[in-house]
Amino acid sequence: MKQIVYCTTGILMLFQAVVVFGQTNLFDAVYQELQKSYTLNTDGTMDYRYTKTIRLQSYNAFHRLFGETFVVYNPDYQELIIHNAYTIMADGKKIMVPKNAFNEVLPRFANHCPAFNHLREMVITHTGLEIGATIYLDYTIHTQKGFFPALMGTESLAESQPVTNLSVTVTIPDDQSLHYHLFNSNEKPILLRQNGATSYRWHRESIPAVTQERFSGKNGENIPVLIFSTDKGYNNLAAFYGKQEAFSFELSPEMEKRVNRSDGSGTTKKEEIFGWQEMVVKELNLYSIPDCYTGYRLRPLQDVWKSNGGTPAEKAVLLTALLRKSGVNAMPAIVMEPRLFDQQIGNLTTISTWVVQVPLPKMGKIYLAVDQINAFDKAVLSPNQTILVFQDDNTFSVISSEAPKSTIHLNGSLVLSDSLLLTGSLTGEVAGQANPVLALMRDESKLKYYFSGGLHPGEIRDVMITELSLEKTTFSAEVKKEPEVTSDIGYLTFEFPVMKGGSEQTGIHYLESTRHTPLELSSAMEESYSFTLAFPDHITLLSEEKEIKTTNQAGSFSFIVLRKGNLVHVKRSLHIPHATIEPGHYSAFKALMDQWNLYQNRIVLFRQ
Repeated sequence: MKQIVYCTTGILMLFQAVVVFGQTNLFDAVYQELQKSYTLNTDGTMDYRYTKTIRLQSYNAFHRLFGETFVVYNPDYQELIIHNAYTIMADGKKIMVPKNAFNEVLPRFANHCPAFNHLREMVITHTGLEIGATIYLDYTIHTQKGFFPALMGTESLAESQPVTNLSVTVTIPDDQSLHYHLFNSNEKPILLRQNGATSYRWHRESIPAVTQERFSGKNGENIPVLIFSTDKGYNNLAAFYGKQEAFSFELSPEMEKRVNRSDGSGTTKKEEIFGWQEMVVKELNLYSIPDCYTGYRLRPLQDVWKSNGGTPAEKAVLLTALLRKSGVNAMPAIVMEPRLFDQQIGNLTTISTWVVQVPLPKMGKIYLAVDQINAFDKAVLSPNQTILVFQDDNTFSVISSEAPKSTIHLNGSLVLSDSLLLTGSLTGEVAGQANPVLALMRDESKLKYYFSGGLHPGEIRDVMITELSLEKTTFSAEVKKEPEVTSDIGYLTFEFPVMKGGSEQTGIHYLESTRHTPLELSSAMEESYSFTLAFPDHITLLSEEKEIKTTNQAGSFSFIVLRKGNLVHVKRSLHIPHATIEPGHYSAFKALMDQWNLYQNRIVLFRQ
């Protein structure tokens, strides 16, 4: 199946294209023609026209990928017009899509969202499909004046299948200006002026398909991605939000009663802040409605409260209002998609999510999620991230930062007793993306849940946080663990503990032998583990002393096992200095990660 969602944007999070166009027979389908056009009419209405001609080359193409087209729209403000929908079979026979193949349904994301049950999704079931058949589809979504604050959009100039001809056209009246940025390309649009309007057209031919390799970043660096808007900058858009009733942050008497009942007596300001976040996240349903289908408008907070649910934007503004009523100077904020932000182009189609900026006493500003109780500060989770924070004077402040390096250092002094009980102490430090600072602010004992490998939460005791900041956390803890006996003949395995941030958080447990596109980590990584383990005389250490050190273009790895009497000292370290691994360095990176993930490099083995 092929889903096309109209949000005045055709944004597609793509990876980098590397397969040459001549290999089109290797793919499920080929777009022979793909046209997307945006028009701002002189009366303020808008039209989005989508035309595709796609040849099917596999059973998968029509059974799973392109057998149906899905078009979502808001019938209160938009009208869907189908111009053409038919199939040319392999023998040349033309099959029109019958009337009963056009079916309106409720979009899946609007399920259980009463306030948005008016949204519609047109399901177009294509007929006459077979290998060698060609689908033709041409439709327009006409939008009423004022539904969108500006004509704006985001388009990736590549698809998951090869494209023979692709064009994106934006047409505006001569008295309007178009602001645009084509990322990852120097291509200039073709301008055409006629009938009091100016058209900007981007055209590409013989576009290779986009590879979908694991651990590829959004908006791949080699894919041309176009953003555009009739608004220059974000001043008008900030004012557009500021004029909405929700942004008055006024609470209804019922809501104020709830705030007064939770007056914060007996709690710290930090506990009060996290308490309101927990209430908004857990007690109010999340309506995952893309902002474009609401026209970037929020319902009044009283309606959000009464409906017991809201969109991410509505929940963020509600949380802001509750915090402000409690005396906290909170600000709603939007997180933009990485690599697609230009401060000179007012484009809301690249909104990734909404958060709330909150000043914490003696800590600084943190960013709270409204879809989950976030353990990590939302401001440090993505590289090349931009956050726009609403100000009270209807302006934005722009927060841009690189994702800080994920740093983990863990040391342990452990003793294996005659009864095979493992005890000892741990000290460590986590920083950057590995620092679950918000979780630890709520409950320091939660640190035990960020261990994996050879230790489980129940085996971590007496956690003590010695330093807690947005930058880093240092800690100590005690260990008590029964060792694992791996067979009846008395082999004992001790697997060293690791922290869940850093390399564990990436989910990279194996890697393919080759790669064509850059591999994207959430941040650079620096990890080191050092353990000293004392064992009794009746236990024999089977693991041999070894020293493995690898340094290459991607970073470094080391694994050292040393024995001195009844003491075994083990060190493991991994250093990946760059978050982006280029294809030329991929084999080096794979060599490091393969050694890091190797089970033999995570354990020591004993025999009774």
